[in-house]
Amino acid sequence: ETLKPEDLTGRDLVYLATTDFMAIKNDLMERNNRGEFNIELLTIVGVDSGAILAMNWSAIDWSQPDLPTIKLGYDVKAVVLVSPKQKYKTLSMQGALANRNMLSQLSFMIIGGANDRFMERDLGSLKNSIGRYHPELKQKSGETDTEFRERLLREKDFFFYDEATNLQGIDLINAPNL
Repeated sequence: ETLKPEDLTGRDLVYLATTDFMAIKNDLMERNNRGEFNIELLTIVGVDSGAILAMNWSAIDWSQPDLPTIKLGYDVKAVVLVSPKQKYKTLSMQGALANRNMLSQLSFMIIGGANDRFMERDLGSLKNSIGRYHPELKQKSGETDTEFRERLLREKDFFFYDEATNLQGIDLINAPNL
């Protein structure tokens, strides 16, 4: 079903961020248990205001208690945010951005069109909030260029792209020259 963010109430958004996503996770776990899906490679993608939902669900997943015999969380391994809005109606990323464990353990990709001043502000804020947990890898002394590139492929876990365009969301993703 296609949902239009402008049609959702604040209550709908809170419901999506909790109950609906837990139903989706239960379905993914069942598929994982049947061998149809690998929950250990779970990547969440959020576009526009969906980025708020993606971040909040990831934070919920990374806030589950550790139990000796049952794995309840820590399934999300990466988050992709395309033209991410940090606030929409009653939802915000603020709580998720306070989850240091999640921010330091997950891989992130953030993409947006930086020619929009509001998006430029949100992109910069997210780059600072998340990027500080993912220091830029530098070439080590004595490391060849090839060794460094190979290490980047293995270890880099924060990707940030602020494209010089006004395009956002699906239009940005579908742009043939970007």
